[in-house]
Amino acid sequence: TLRGQVEHSIPYLHVEDQSIEEDLNTDQLYIREMVDIALVKYKTMKRLLFDRLEVEASWKNFLMGTHPEVGQGSAVLRIRGLAPVIDKLEMFVYAGITERIARLSRQVDELLTEVNNQNEFVLPGILDHQTIPPINYSAPHGSLSEVEEEIDCNARDASIISEYSGGAWIKATLGDDYLNYFIKTGRVLDQETDNREKLIASFGLLGLELNLEFVEKAKINLYGNR
Repeated sequence: TLRGQVEHSIPYLHVEDQSIEEDLNTDQLYIREMVDIALVKYKTMKRLLFDRLEVEASWKNFLMGTHPEVGQGSAVLRIRGLAPVIDKLEMFVYAGITERIARLSRQVDELLTEVNNQNEFVLPGILDHQTIPPINYSAPHGSLSEVEEEIDCNARDASIISEYSGGAWIKATLGDDYLNYFIKTGRVLDQETDNREKLIASFGLLGLELNLEFVEKAKINLYGNR
């Protein structure tokens, strides 16, 4: 290949090492880019929510070792009652996952807000193409008023975004009505208010299964036994 024949990076093949969790300057983004980046950030956030449930299950399973009866013979029993040690371990195990979820949620909110400010037809059009105003393909150039031309231009952009990104958004938000909630309220769903059962059900729709049975069977108030 051409890339293998040169030592330096070819510009159009070069991809910078970037994190999807970074803050972005929306002034440098096209509206379609903001829609797609918001979707990737949203899906990353949902994956972190999934991961946090599994981490929580593993952590509770670990804490069973501090229970005087369940933890008999476990080396973990030695840290029973040592709250500073347990808190430090918990911080290490969760590894800032809650903060990452909050950061991504804020970023998605900012991106969707900017999209809505620039073009009010885009987000409703993603969920229902019929909400986009009809596009006047037959109007001669210069025949539309300034307002009509702005509406027509926004409708064209919204139609393209709906065609290329609508299906992905609908599939990704199937379980939580996320985008529709933003359209109605002007803000994103607070991921911390979603109850556990609803989260697990939404992951099931996406084909993700959590192995939490061993924790659910434990009838012990684990956090009360430090």
